[in-house]
Amino acid sequence: MARTGVRRSQRQYGVHSPALNIVRELSGVKPGGFPAFVEPLLATLRPKAPSAENWVHEIKFDGYRTQVHIRDSGIQFFTRRGHDWSDRFRALKGPFGQLNTHSAIIDGEVIVQTPNGASDFGALQKELGAGR
Repeated sequence: MARTGVRRSQRQYGVHSPALNIVRELSGVKPGGFPAFVEPLLATLRPKAPSAENWVHEIKFDGYRTQVHIRDSGIQFFTRRGHDWSDRFRALKGPFGQLNTHSAIIDGEVIVQTPNGASDFGALQKELGAGR
């Protein structure tokens, strides 16, 4: 609730963001719709990780590469090949729905985490098979 007592919609916050105000001043910029599935970049297997100072590395978890689309019309989950798995990942809609955003595309890995922090692909398949 705003201090004036008038509740502002989430859309108002997105439409009046400082970033959008900057973009509106750029010449040649035209508004566009929310993009459809975005083809992800996939990891490339190498025998040794690069060691130069400008490289960043992350752990490769064993799960399902997933793209989450958040917008006013709802939340959708896509596999890395663009298949809609929203029904299979419905348990994740609640947590993503709590994000304070008007719209977003989030690319990541859905995993089942073990107590020691590793990923367990078999457990993930079991959970999905049970509809969780």
